[in-house]
Amino acid sequence: PAGGTNYGGYFQADGIYGMGVYGIATYGAGTATNYGGYFQANGIYGFGVYGYSTGNPGTGVYGYATGSSSDGVTGYTNGSNSTGVRGRGVAYDFYAAGPGQDYGTASSIRWKRNIVDIENALDKVLALRGVYFDWDEEHGGQHDMGFIAEEVGKIIPEVVTYEPDEVYATGIDYGAITPVLVQAIKEQQEQIKRLNDEIEELRKYLSALPR
Repeated sequence: PAGGTNYGGYFQADGIYGMGVYGIATYGAGTATNYGGYFQANGIYGFGVYGYSTGNPGTGVYGYATGSSSDGVTGYTNGSNSTGVRGRGVAYDFYAAGPGQDYGTASSIRWKRNIVDIENALDKVLALRGVYFDWDEEHGGQHDMGFIAEEVGKIIPEVVTYEPDEVYATGIDYGAITPVLVQAIKEQQEQIKRLNDEIEELRKYLSALPR
């Protein structure tokens, strides 16, 4: 039908550790592809998998892998404006307790407008404060180093996300600081070049003085 919500399957589990869908794919001989569960949605705004949780704590979609080259959750897309895995959250779009790897960020002049150089980048970098700290237990409790998001937001607001109250920050896009660092290095090199030129002029002046 044109209206309403269509489901290929609807699964619900109540109670602690309840699972609406539980699938296992085990290794076998041959070249076949094994799926614990396979879901597909072809319509506009369709969801192949939609996970929703009201528990505290709770998990909408949970992926678990034990193999040396396995993925708990994998997303793939071949569309020009598509996303393999997308996160939208009030607190975190994505949170990982362990190490991770970023395979790239979308970037093309085709998608960008109002392009201007970052100015006063060196002043911004000099205003940043790198710190050591310990995470609270909710976020792993481990020793770490980085920035304080609220401090960074006053200097480079474009890299910080906030709670709805816009008072407390939720995170920093560390990768987005890179362009500022690049421009800061270039500004510093310009300063060094000017100083070297002045030194060279002084040397020429001193060498021209009568002895």
